[in-house]
Amino acid sequence: MFALKQFLKYRDTREEFDRIKNVGAVGIPCIVVDSENFYFEDQIEEFLESVK
Repeated sequence: MFALKQFLKYRDTREEFDRIKNVGAVGIPCIVVDSENFYFEDQIEEFLESVK
């Protein structure tokens, strides 16, 4: 339950989620790195390349 609450806090307060909310999406899947970097569905490949 903690992870869901943390995700909702991010989604409701971080500007990174504005684009997602504007199209009526929830924002899942989302990878959060160090509580500062957010990778959304269309950025997953970019994230995976960065961690190789």
